[in-house]
Order: sequence, then structure tokens, then C-alpha cells
Amino acid sequence: MVHPSVPSGSILNTLDDRGLLKDVTSSNVWQHLGDPEGNPRTIYCGVDPTAASLHIGNLLPLLALWHARKVGHRVIVVIGGATGMIGDPSGRSSERNSLEASLVESNVQRITAQVQSTFQTMDDWAEKLGLGRSRGELVIRNNREWYEGVGILDFLRDVGKYARISKMMARDSVRNRLTPEADADDAVGLSFTEFSYQLLQAYDFHVLQQREGCTVQIGGSDQYGNIMAGVELILRMRSQSLEPAAQVDAASSDMRVPTVAPAYGITVPLLTTADGSKFGKSAGNAIWLDRQLTKDLDLHTHFMKSADEDVAKYLHTLTLLPTSEIQSLVQRHKGMPQRGEAQQTLATQMLGQLRGEDSIKRTKRQARVLYKTSVEEIDVEEALELFQDDPRLIRTTVGEFTSMSVARMAHEYGLAKSGSEARKKMSKGALWINGEKLDDPRLSLKLKHLAPQRDGKTYLALVSVGKQKKVIVVATKGDASAQEVPVLE
Repeated sequence: MVHPSVPSGSILNTLDDRGLLKDVTSSNVWQHLGDPEGNPRTIYCGVDPTAASLHIGNLLPLLALWHARKVGHRVIVVIGGATGMIGDPSGRSSERNSLEASLVESNVQRITAQVQSTFQTMDDWAEKLGLGRSRGELVIRNNREWYEGVGILDFLRDVGKYARISKMMARDSVRNRLTPEADADDAVGLSFTEFSYQLLQAYDFHVLQQREGCTVQIGGSDQYGNIMAGVELILRMRSQSLEPAAQVDAASSDMRVPTVAPAYGITVPLLTTADGSKFGKSAGNAIWLDRQLTKDLDLHTHFMKSADEDVAKYLHTLTLLPTSEIQSLVQRHKGMPQRGEAQQTLATQMLGQLRGEDSIKRTKRQARVLYKTSVEEIDVEEALELFQDDPRLIRTTVGEFTSMSVARMAHEYGLAKSGSEARKKMSKGALWINGEKLDDPRLSLKLKHLAPQRDGKTYLALVSVGKQKKVIVVATKGDASAQEVPVLE
């Protein structure tokens, strides 16, 4: 949908075309963001440091910011060093566990570096795609900056008096927690701590408008109530200091005095699968931006497994590819879905824009070793190089390897959750070592299950459970701490 009287290249038209636009707090925001070259705006979104890394579920608001920055708007990412101590109740059915201040601060530092590197990598990838680099400024702030020295009495007097309990109670994030689930006798409930979160987020918006000239906040669709709380707080606080002629219509943010900055909100959809399942640590299926938490190959594999019903949406919302190119790709995919061209493109694009071009080359080599190579073709040095710090590389001794049963080995190497699960997999013929199916749960490992290498001291095993779970075992004679295997400098 192209909004009337707004240039076709407007950021909101771009977000709408890509499926990255859910709601706006006022239709006036279309015009407000319509001239990024002549009149660039400042736009922000916030993330709370409740983990050491962001995940794919956090990505859509950041991508909306990236598209805004690309055309020339100034963007701010606020890391919630203060609000992260509380936790946002939006979209949650239970209260978050409190985090120690030292852990929150550590998370702030890691996420700050991660945001910087992610925006840099996306710019590098956009340039490789021929789209050019971002023209706007990227600013990162920690909201602990403006909460330092603010006492609770000061906050209640200066901010709390503008909040209306009736509106705070009506927010979905509050109402959903106060209403019993269909299969429960009582509601989960909501602590005052979480109830007050929306007012803190609202205050963030107010501070950013005062200090940074920020006029727009972007967030996930579950953030609409919190964003609206910020718009309303700004308008109420302003109305106390303006003459009647300069009053603001809080519902529309339709400014009657052009010299006064407006306040708007934009929401993006939540990232979900075709069946409505969300991505994130609360849902238990987080795909982390940090490559130490989600390896490149796992990131690639995750998107390769995208359902046909989801892949077009993911290409539009998650990648930087031009929409015209995506539409052509989707049409080809519909004609020959068995080729998986759309999934391959999605996985490659996500690797490139989040981890860089080198990660694509490395992941292709890893996949070749794990999935398209027999144990006889594996080069020890290449395996050690490709799978450094990767749990798919198991380094042990021949003695330790042959002292285990197959079921215990599968459990210890992460191929099964327990020995009993490993035995069930074996009984179904799902466990293989070096191309040999092992279906006897009582079987113990022997030297014959290891492939000797040329040096006479190193042995390899390629172990798999099912099609996806695979490990490479590098076993040496003698002490595992003094392995005589080739080590790359």
C-alpha cells in the first residue's frame, strides 16, 4: 500500500512492501517520514539485555531501523541497561526472573558491540548486492544513562502524575496477565514491577525526544501499548507547558503548531512460522545472532528447513534482496519447489548479512565434510580448521572411545538426549558410524569403528543420528591432552 501524497521511496512504503509494517499510531507519520534527504528524522527502537545476545526474533525492528537509516534517517538503538533489570511483560505469560546488575551490564556491553557489528555487516552485504551503504547515522544508547540519580519520588512526581491508570490497565500486556487462561482457574497475575514497565519505556521516548530530537519509535506488534504510552506521556507533559493554541491531539499526534516536534509509533509484525509459532528464547527456539551461541552452519541449516509456506515471507522481511528479485525467485520456487531454491537463497542471504561473506564459504566447506563426504575423504587438518570451537568436532583418545557403548557415546557426544533415547534411535536403524548402521543397543565400540589415518596415530569416525545430527570424532593414541594430531597455526 502506497500512502497518498507520500513519495514512493518513503521508508514506510518500503516497510509496507516488505511486510515489515503492522500498525502506526497516526497516519500523519507517513508524511512525517516522507523526505529523508531534505528532512531526515530520528527514529529509535529499544532492546532489553535479558540475554548475552540478540536472536532472530529481535531482528525485524532492527531491520526496519536499517531500512530507515539506509535512506538517510538517523537511528538510535536503546539498550535497556535500566529497564532490563525489570523485564517487559509484553507477550509473556509469566514474570521474568530478575537478573543480577553485573550480568545485565555484561549483556549491555555484548549487545552494544553486537548491534554495531550487525549494522556494519548488513551494510557490507548491501554494498555487495549493489544496494549501496546506509546514509544515516547510527547511535547506540544505554537507558541507564538517564535513570542514574533519578529517585522514585522524583519519578512519581515528575512522570507518574501524567500516567492514567485506566489506560495502563487497558494495555494488552497487562490485561492478558490479569485474565485467566482458558484452561486455568486463576490468572497468572502481574507484579507492580512489570506493571510499571510501560511507564519506564514511555519515559525513554520522552528523554530521547528531549535530548536527541527523536520523533518516532519502532517496535514489535506486542509493543504497541508501550509505544502508545510513550506518545501519550510526551503529549501530556508537553500540554502542561504550552499555551492552549499549541495543545496536541493525543490520539492523532496532529500538531497544530509546526515548531513543536510530534511523537509517533510504528510497529512491525512478530516473526512467526506458518502455524503462528514465535521465535525467541521464551519460545525455546532462539536462533542467536552471536555465532558462538548459534554456529554458522546451524544458522544456515535453520533457514534451509523453512517451510514453503514461510519462505516467501522470510525473504521479504529478513533479507535485503530487492522485492522484485524476491518475487521472481518465489515464482520459480512455486514451479519447482523440490529444488529448494528459495530456501537456499534465504539461508545464504541470512549468513551473508549477519555473519559476512566468509561465513558462506566456510559453511559450504563444513556442509561438504559433514553431509557429502565419506570418512575416507575427510582431511584431518581441514576438519580441525573448519570445526574449531564447534561441538560437532569431538577430540578424544582411542582408549576413551573404545571404552564406551554406542548408546553412551551418542549421548555424550550430543547426538541423543539420553542413553535410552540413543538405544531407541539404534533400534530404528538411525545411528551410523562411518557408513555402517549400528542397530544393536548392547553394542560396544571397537577399534574397527575408527578409520586409521596415514600417520598411524590418528583415527576418524563420522557419526550420525538421523539426517541432521552428525559429529566428527578425531581420536589419537595415548593421552588426549597430548594428542599427536596436526594442529594448524
